[in-house]
Amino acid sequence: MYSGQPGKATAELRKGLDVCREYSINLLIPLMVGQLGAALTELGSHDQAIRLLDRMVRESSVLGHNAGTAFANYALAAAYREAGRHQEAVDLVEPWLENATRYGLRATETRLLHLLGVLKGDQGDPAAEALLSRCIELAATLEAWPTIAQAQLSLAEHRAKAGEPARANDAADAAISIYQRLGCAALAAKAQAMRQVSLGNAV
Repeated sequence: MYSGQPGKATAELRKGLDVCREYSINLLIPLMVGQLGAALTELGSHDQAIRLLDRMVRESSVLGHNAGTAFANYALAAAYREAGRHQEAVDLVEPWLENATRYGLRATETRLLHLLGVLKGDQGDPAAEALLSRCIELAATLEAWPTIAQAQLSLAEHRAKAGEPARANDAADAAISIYQRLGCAALAAKAQAMRQVSLGNAV
């Protein structure tokens, strides 16, 4: 996924999911389905992702608040957003962010902070800045560089919309630098293209 190849990721995740089901590795199944749903969303297959994730969320509710079920709910909220079901996404993210914080699911907490920041940014809510900044801070403690890059890029878009091109430029450059350092050429190029659009082609 982080190398910018969701199609390849989808094929590999389906294989991994088959293995988990064959050997009854039940705790990993929600996480694998969440990753698969995220890949399908990235490919634009929103409806397919939502069907898959909604069923998984309902089935995994008996497993409680673990990283797998939390990630599946995160992926479902992201799919809702991409499908234009904004309020459903917000309604799902907010309680799961509280749960992730309460149960110490730090990696999931960073993803949910990012997604909620993006959702607030969609609404033009200034709270997006604080949410995305908090995501970056927490992700830095985990050395979760792909999450930091995603949040920096979202922060750049938010700042550009808010009329802060210089600060938007700083955040976009930070995202591009991380992707380049990680060797994610496709994502670096995508970030560069998004930077040009969001900043009015100001490089």
